[in-house]
Amino acid sequence: MGDETLKRSHLNFFIDILAFIGLILLLGSGLLIRYILPPGSGEHLALWSLTRHEWGEIHFWIAVFLTAVVAVHLALHWRWITSTIQNKPREGSGIRVGFGVISFLMLVIIAIAPFLSPTEQIPSATGGKQNHTNKFKPRTGNERFAEKIRGSMTLKDVENLSGVPVKHLLNKLALPENISSGQKLGQLSKKYGLEMEDFRKAIVIYNK
Repeated sequence: MGDETLKRSHLNFFIDILAFIGLILLLGSGLLIRYILPPGSGEHLALWSLTRHEWGEIHFWIAVFLTAVVAVHLALHWRWITSTIQNKPREGSGIRVGFGVISFLMLVIIAIAPFLSPTEQIPSATGGKQNHTNKFKPRTGNERFAEKIRGSMTLKDVENLSGVPVKHLLNKLALPENISSGQKLGQLSKKYGLEMEDFRKAIVIYNK
């Protein structure tokens, strides 16, 4: 009995370590995708020869790994979970159980909701909505780059992505010439009352 308990405790410790490692990797890859390889950098930036999309794939499989580890953790503690639920009812225990059931159901609904919801078309950089008829319509290189512009990108990121000089953007948007190329588009939008569409249009008309 003692050896079995010792083995179980060692296994629990090992599973907990794996769960902790999974959490750290999930957080690290998420921060990397969000800040090091921001939206729109998929074709032009790489870290360790991996693009943003490839890091996104790694992030997904880390999440799958962590989910599997948590499932094993719950399985190892299932006897304790069932015994806790089946204990002699105490004052207020029914409310706690009910709250737990409702919380679990809400979590399940939130998890499956995206898979049951319809997708929607969003406006393209040049206006209107993209659909299957214009999806394959030939576009200029600048238009393709413009669609990838996000508020988390800096002016320098835009220049690296599209080849459009920072000076051109500042000129077309009537912004001060002394603005740092490290300024993020979102910050500039708030400060000068611009929209992301303004940045995209400035990119599209470059060299036209």
